[in-house]
Amino acid sequence: MTSDTTSQIDEFVTPGTRLRNARLKTELSEREVEDLLNLMPGYVGILERDDYTALRSPAFARGYVRAYGQLMKLDEAELLAAFDQQREHWQGTGDAVSSTVGSSDKPVPAKAGRQVNYED
Repeated sequence: MTSDTTSQIDEFVTPGTRLRNARLKTELSEREVEDLLNLMPGYVGILERDDYTALRSPAFARGYVRAYGQLMKLDEAELLAAFDQQREHWQGTGDAVSSTVGSSDKPVPAKAGRQVNYED
């Protein structure tokens, strides 16, 4: 395989795949990485699947990927460039959480038992 072919293949490797491969090389479990990074249980698996909308706060996904990449000693610029490219895809498909905020016709529970209705 030529170096040009290798670089083309690298362009298709997702951030999650890069993180998972690096973690497997270090022989750390998902739980150990979560403990080291103070992540919620299950977050490492979510990041490794590139399923950022499954996070409680998808807006923080880039920071989680950066921290995980630093722990794994991956090239930050390459990893975040791959993440940004992936993010363009999932935000472009309308799967981003921000596209669903306020779209419900139903009232949303608020503090002290009050309800807030987002209708215009």
